[in-house]
Amino acid sequence: MKLLYYCHNCGDFIDELTVDKVDEKKLGFDLLTPEEKQDIIKSSKSGNMLYVRSICDNCYQDLSNIAGNELKPYHDQGLYSEYEFPRLH
Repeated sequence: MKLLYYCHNCGDFIDELTVDKVDEKKLGFDLLTPEEKQDIIKSSKSGNMLYVRSICDNCYQDLSNIAGNELKPYHDQGLYSEYEFPRLH
């Protein structure tokens, strides 16, 4: 199965990963709430590919500069609660 990572902010392709099976713990998906999983991870219609929204290095740096410090996306309110991000197109 392929996992394609795209930037949640700018929509750019980040990277791809090919795995025999999806191990949520190894991929860090086990740290996400069910709502975050639903928002961040999408499956292709064929079921053989996952699209994962993340943040690219450029957007991370840009948003860190805007915030004046390192981003800390994991707050009590959710993954991206402190910043508004556009949806992927």
